[in-house]
Amino acid sequence: MTEREVYQKMWTTGYKRSQCAVPLVELVKKHIKAGEKAIEIGSGDGTTIRGLEAIGIKATGTDIYSTNSSIIECPADNIPFGDDFFDVSFSTDVLEHIPTSLVDDSIREILRVTSRLSIHVIACWGDERDGIVLHKTVQKIAWWKDKFNSLNTENKELVIIDRDAFL
Repeated sequence: MTEREVYQKMWTTGYKRSQCAVPLVELVKKHIKAGEKAIEIGSGDGTTIRGLEAIGIKATGTDIYSTNSSIIECPADNIPFGDDFFDVSFSTDVLEHIPTSLVDDSIREILRVTSRLSIHVIACWGDERDGIVLHKTVQKIAWWKDKFNSLNTENKELVIIDRDAFL
C-alpha cells in the first residue's frame, strides 16, 4: 500500500485530525508578518488553514491525501511551487510520518519553497494502528533539529518543537 493509499484509507475511515492543529494557529500567528504567504505541509482536513483564515492569515495547504478539495495533494518531497515562493512554512504531526529514506529530500524541499521561516512540531514516539506503522521516522527532537540545521544551507529561521513540549 502506498503512503497516499494509507492516508486515503485513514481519512475515509475516521482518522482524527491532530490535537496540535488548533494550537498551531496561535504559534504561526506569533511568527508570521502581515502580508506574508504561508504553506502548511500536511494539512489533513484543513483545520489549521481554516483557523488561520479566520484571523486573516492566508495559507496554502498541502497533503499527500486530503478530503478537502482546497488542499493541494503532493508529497513533502515534491512541492509544486517555485523557490522561496512562501515566506513561512509549517507543519505539525507530519514529518514523523515520512519514511526515513525521504526525510532529507522532504526537508530540502520544504526549505526550498520557504524564503524566511520554517516551523515544525514533531512527534518523537512510535505510532502503529491496525498493524500499520504511521510514524516511520521516530527520533528525538535533537536529531530533527540537527537534521534541519544540516540541510538549512541558506540559514533560514527554524522553529523545531517536540510535540510533547508543544501541548
